Amino acid sequence: AGLPEGSTEFMCHPGYLNDELHAAPTRLKQSRADELAALPAPQTREPIASHGLRLVNYRDLCTQLQYRSLHPASLPPPPQAAA
Repeated sequence: AGLPEGSTEFMCHPGYLNDELHAAPTRLKQSRADELAALPAPQTREPIASHGLRLVNYRDLCTQLQYRSLHPASLPPPPQAAA
């Protein structure tokens, strides 16, 4: 997929475009509704899956990182330096 081994952050803020969001002091209003519609769409999910990638939420990422810090043997070995 052209990404380095490990985690790559793809940050977004999906949300419902309701009265509360309209009143919020942010310029990111319609984009939140667009992201909410795009994230579960097959046009988004299929290319991600076809490259062997998976989307996780922040809680999942923290759990994975905590597990790896407690179980260092689960980490792949560091890359070898070029000779």
